[in-house]
Amino acid sequence: MVHTVEGVRKELGRPVWRMNRLRPKIEKDGEVAALEYCARNRTEGFDEVLEHELAEFTAEAIILRFPETFTDKNLREIARTRLVEAGVNVEAAVKG
Repeated sequence: MVHTVEGVRKELGRPVWRMNRLRPKIEKDGEVAALEYCARNRTEGFDEVLEHELAEFTAEAIILRFPETFTDKNLREIARTRLVEAGVNVEAAVKG
């Protein structure tokens, strides 16, 4: 996910700043906690990835793809709702 957002920024000709808040969160709390954070707090990366029609790389799609890891039903509902509200075909995004 992190590499996807940074790649999208590069393709769009935007400054390619590394995801300076998310990378330390991953190192400190782990990938699962970082993905949960992204789903609960809308990020710029979400919009950037959707601009390139890469919804399968959003934290929200990853969370829905792995319900055995992300067992919090409320979190999965937040993820699903965000994707639906963004006009994403949730089933296609979850299949990857």
